[in-house]
Amino acid sequence: MVSTARCGITSSLICFQSLKAFAPELLTRIFLQLSYKSLLRVEAVCVEWKAIVSKHPELSVQMFKKLSKEYVEPGCSKPSFRSESRGRSVGEPIRLHPALNEASYILGEDFESVSFYTGKNDEHKLCELAIANDFISIPMVTTAQLIITSHHIIKVKNAKGIKLKDVFVAMKKGARVRSLGDHRFYEGLEFVTRSGLALTAQMGLGS
Repeated sequence: MVSTARCGITSSLICFQSLKAFAPELLTRIFLQLSYKSLLRVEAVCVEWKAIVSKHPELSVQMFKKLSKEYVEPGCSKPSFRSESRGRSVGEPIRLHPALNEASYILGEDFESVSFYTGKNDEHKLCELAIANDFISIPMVTTAQLIITSHHIIKVKNAKGIKLKDVFVAMKKGARVRSLGDHRFYEGLEFVTRSGLALTAQMGLGS
C-alpha cells in the first residue's frame, strides 16, 4: 500500500509537480488515499488533472469519470473513499462517490447552490466543477431511490448512468419542501444497497 505520508505526497505537492511524472497505477493509489476535500483542491488548481484522469481508463473508472458495469476494488486496501461512506452497505457490492456525503445543500434549492467547503472561506460550487458529470457509483446505476420517509422518496433516473448532477437536480424537483419544514439540510446518504442497476439509500436531513 502506498501511503501519502510515506511518499511525502500531498495534494499541494501534486499541484506543483507535473502529474505526467507519475505512473497511472501510482496516481490511482495516491488519489484514493487523499481525502475528497484534498481532491477538490487538486482539481481546482491543476490544469493537467482532467487530461491525466481521462487519458487512463483504469484511473478514470477509479475516479468515477468512466462508467463501469462491474464492481471494481479500490486501488489500495484502505482508501479514503471507502472510509467516507456512511452506514453499512448490504446486497451487491458498490462504491458510492464520496462527494455525495460531502456536499452542502438545502433541499428545494437550485442545483447551482450545491457547494463543497474545503476551508473556512474556501467554497467550490458543484456546477463549476468537472465532478458534476462524475458517475455516482462503481458500478454505475441507472435508477436510484433516495428515501426521506416511506412516503417521501426522491427518484433519480439516467439510462446512461446516474451522475452527481442528476441527483441534485432530482432533489430540487422531488423535494416536498413544505412537508420538510426546517429539516431541509442535506446530510448525505447512508445504508446504501444495490440490486443490479438500481440503488436505494436513506437520505439524512438536518435543520
